[in-house]
Amino acid sequence: PERRAMAMAFHRTGGSIGDSISPLVMGLLLGGFALWGMEWGGLYWQSLALILVVPVLLGAVSILVFYRGLTGSGGRSPSLKAYLSSARPLLTNSTVMGMVLLSGVRSMAHSGLNIFLVIYMSEDLGYSDFKIGFHISLLTLFGIISGPAMGWVSDRIGRRPVLFLGLTAMAILIFAMLPFGSGWSLTIILAFLGVFLYSINPVMMAAALDATKKGVEGSGVALMFTGAAVFGAFSPVIAGWLRESRFGMDGVFYYSAIIVAAIAVASLFLPLKKLADKPASTT
Repeated sequence: PERRAMAMAFHRTGGSIGDSISPLVMGLLLGGFALWGMEWGGLYWQSLALILVVPVLLGAVSILVFYRGLTGSGGRSPSLKAYLSSARPLLTNSTVMGMVLLSGVRSMAHSGLNIFLVIYMSEDLGYSDFKIGFHISLLTLFGIISGPAMGWVSDRIGRRPVLFLGLTAMAILIFAMLPFGSGWSLTIILAFLGVFLYSINPVMMAAALDATKKGVEGSGVALMFTGAAVFGAFSPVIAGWLRESRFGMDGVFYYSAIIVAAIAVASLFLPLKKLADKPASTT
């Protein structure tokens, strides 16, 4: 419990490695290559989508095989009635719901920005598939190192300073895309943005779990992901409308930066409490 953020960050590191490698590989497979007299035109996206079924199935089978005996921390499953009774207080827990809000709004900025960055680099900047993949990989590459580091710091000095500084840095970097949205300056900004974009999530998750009773941590995690999914689902629609309007891509940058700046300020005032490691009632 005293190292929650770092543990969550190390968990996220595996995803960051995959998120960093995959855009490069996808860009190469889609765009093909010409090297030393050899030339390959790449795959159609339909073929590539079919190939991606393989790692997903391997992952599913691996979980089934290696974690088949995994149970909850109590070693037995509570009844459905007892579980719902113990999980329901999370909905009125100000710290948990505050982190759901922060995580959800951060997801809004990420989902809107991420989708239209690809379109922006393709249509406005004329980048190749591989070059687009390279820039998208930067959004997670440095998070492989910064995630555990930010988790370690938050476990020692507290969640609030790390949340505020991380979200503030994100807002500043997104704003910086307005005057520096192309060339090497864009590359550098995306690399620095990658230090914070995913790395702040484990700190939010740890803050929510700090206020969650033992035995219902899974519900707390599920609530965090649900909030992010709900908030993030409609954000691309808003970002798309802004891009198609007279604001263009600047509208997407303003939209993403402003909402991140808003939750950076909110992180200073949201209640953060830490419960003793006391089990929830599951009898």
